[in-house]
Parts: sequence; C-alpha cells; structure tokens
Amino acid sequence: MLKVRIIHSDLLGDSMIVKTTRGCPQGGVLSPLLWSLVVDPIIVKLNKGPYYTVGYADDLVILARGRFPATVSDIMQKALSTLEEWCDENHLSVNPGKTTVIPFTRLRKLTGLSTLTLYGQQLAWSKEVKYLGLTLDKELSWSKHQYNITMKALRVFGMCRTAYGKTWGLKPKIMKWIYLMMVRLLYGSIVWWPRTKLKTCRVALSKLQRVACMAMTGAFRTTPTAAVEIILGIPPLHIAIETEARKALHRLAIAGLWDETRPPSKHTNLASHKHLDLITNMGCDKIPPRFVFDKRFRVSIPSRDDWKRGPKPPDENTLIWYSDGSKMESGTGAGVYSKDTKLSEGMGKLATLPSGDLCNNYVCT
Repeated sequence: MLKVRIIHSDLLGDSMIVKTTRGCPQGGVLSPLLWSLVVDPIIVKLNKGPYYTVGYADDLVILARGRFPATVSDIMQKALSTLEEWCDENHLSVNPGKTTVIPFTRLRKLTGLSTLTLYGQQLAWSKEVKYLGLTLDKELSWSKHQYNITMKALRVFGMCRTAYGKTWGLKPKIMKWIYLMMVRLLYGSIVWWPRTKLKTCRVALSKLQRVACMAMTGAFRTTPTAAVEIILGIPPLHIAIETEARKALHRLAIAGLWDETRPPSKHTNLASHKHLDLITNMGCDKIPPRFVFDKRFRVSIPSRDDWKRGPKPPDENTLIWYSDGSKMESGTGAGVYSKDTKLSEGMGKLATLPSGDLCNNYVCT
C-alpha cells in the first residue's frame, strides 16, 4: 500500500514529490476493508462496556443510556478515555473540534450533566448534531432536519432556474427526472417519517413539490398543487416519504434486522399498519452472497437448443436440477426439482413473474 505511493504537487511552476508513509488512498478498493480491520478492535472493546458503539467509515458514535444525568456523564467520560488510550496505542487521534456531545431527552430542565473532556479539551453540550446527512435534535422531533433538507432542496432546484422557462429550456421530462432523482427528500425516511404526520411539515413539503411541479408543467400560478401532481403522476411528498420508509422496513424485516419486540413508538408504529403483514410476510428474491472457495464442481446452464438436441448422458456424479415459477389466483409460487429433491415455496399474492416460459435447467458436474 505504501512502498510505491508518492504525492506530487505543482504550484506556480514549483513542484514537490513526497513519499507516502501512512494512510490509505482515498477511493481505493482495499481502503475501507483495511480501515475496518484497524477500527474494529476499539468498537468491540467499547461494546463490552455499558455503552453501544457503531461506526460508519471513520465516523464513530458512542451511545450511553441511563436515568441519572450524572451517571450517564461518568459513563461517557470513561468511554472517551478508553478511546484516547486506544488512539495513543495505534498512533491515531480524534479531533475534539469535530466531536459533538448531545443529550437526547424531552426534559425541559436537565441538570446534573458534567463537562466531558477529550485530549484535555472540554466538549460543549449541543442541542443538535448532524450524522450521515441527518440532523438529530435533542428531542428527536426532526424539525431541524426537515427545515435543513427543505431549504437545501430549494437551493438545488433553484440552481436550475436559469435553464428552463414556460416556453424554453429543459424539457418537462428532464425537469421531472432532476426532481425525482436529485431533489426529492427520501433519504433516511425510515427514521424521520413520523415528522410528516404534522400539518406544518406537510405544508412545507407541499410548497417544495409545488415549485418542482410548476417548473415541469409551466401551469398558471392559480393551478392547485393537487391538480398538477395528478397530471404528472407524482404522489404528495409526505406519502412518498412514508412509502419509502415502508420499503426500507420490508428490506430490514426480510433480512431479520427489524426488532419486532420493541415497544410501540412513533418510529416503530410503521410496522403496525393493518395491511403491512401481507407485505412483510411476502418472500424476497434477494439471496445473500455466499462464498465457497473449495468448490469441487462446475455449473452449466444449457440453452434450449442444447436440450432439444438432447443432453449428453450424465454420469453418476452429475446432478440435473429443474426450477420453475407460476402464478394463479390463489398466489405465486416457485419450485425446484431434482432426482431426490422436491421443493416448493409460496410467495404470496403480491409477487409477480415475467412473461414467458420460466423453466430453467441446471447441470452440476
């Protein structure tokens, strides 16, 4: 990683070449894996204590929970001290200026919190923090996050204002693509979707979508927002956000990552919809990758012409598998058949199948 890496810089005719002595190249294929190997021990060590630690790239979050603020402060200070010791042992450091401490609570008066320090520098208690593009306020009301992303979306869409008009500029389908793919606020919807239940939030989201819809259609200013949404086939933004949240819930439920035993709250109420059981119980065709490095067989998928001509006589070590899928009024199903195996699985009423013959043949030798 280091022996052939150099840094070359040019400025006003002067150049400098420096040999790299540490670090991974940004954008390198192995860089995320190597960093994960380095940071994994501290995450494991912290998770053995009375806190919960997660990491995304080089961004770490340490969570401590308790009834008494003074006790929570002591626990968090111990976690920061453990982090300092690990950094010193591995010749790394954490920037205190980029470290934020926030108490998540709905208490109006919070007393008993002590000052936390990192590398001798005091860390101020904050009322909000931004992590992975989401703004978390101390009450988790998501009001600040909604305001930030709405303003950002308006600024981004405003950059296109000089590129379109009612009778000139970008075509409506291009404006629709820009809005749906680059501007619409769907990121992280599974955690902040409860905010869309409030009328104030829906009004703000409707104003944003109206700007985009008017840009696509060039309609009169008096045209109702609902009318242009129907013409364009775009659902109201609060409905689109909740829809995206339910899709994320389905993916997590299929992967076994959704905790159904948690007590109901504004966030977990997403799973209490009367029609959601039909969706979450539906099978998923996504198969997790499984690597087998000592594979002692090969798989061949003959074409239909090969099967019409007749397959080669299989020897005693050859297995032939047949798979098929079908859909009826009662539901959709799939099956696998071999010499000693007969498997079939129902996939519910919502699954779809492509048209045409789905029979597939596999030969494993």
